[in-house]
Amino acid sequence: MTSFKMLVPNKFILFFVMNSIFSLALLSCGGKPEFSKKPTIEFRELLINPSIDNRSDLCSIKIFLKDGDGDLGLSLDVPSDKLPPFNLDTINPNKYYNNYFLNLYTWKSGSYKPFVFPVPNFNLEGRFSRLSTKSSPIEGFLSFVAPAFPHDFFAPNTQAIFTLFVYDRALNQSNTITTTSFILNKK
Repeated sequence: MTSFKMLVPNKFILFFVMNSIFSLALLSCGGKPEFSKKPTIEFRELLINPSIDNRSDLCSIKIFLKDGDGDLGLSLDVPSDKLPPFNLDTINPNKYYNNYFLNLYTWKSGSYKPFVFPVPNFNLEGRFSRLSTKSSPIEGFLSFVAPAFPHDFFAPNTQAIFTLFVYDRALNQSNTITTTSFILNKK
């Protein structure tokens, strides 16, 4: 198995730290599996823990993914991953700069509503590194750690869910998954 770390744009470092570990299974025995070239993801696990100082919640999401040609991930040390459409453009934001899209919804008035962070332009988008150097089917687990959801952002016992999708380098968007519900700022 191989491990990879998710990269974070510098502007999010103070508010949002991401790590990912990808357990990659390149299937070579008994022929290659046939997966769609469009990534497919499945929700597997959500862990919520209060920080040591009990002033924020730490969230970890584990997904299982499959991709038919293995073109998942973007790396800053690969020149083509810094060119359009993956380049960072601070004037005209580029939606493909990141490849991991996490959205937080909180329960209000009988349904889940998108949560608007009180920090301008803050979102839960990020990058995970290339998962394979070969053009072949891959499957494995990706764990995403999003620490520090400050309790000041949420009323006590706020019920929430995440939705999540990824893009591959061919700009194919995966299906969107929803996590199980969880509580932020548990009292």
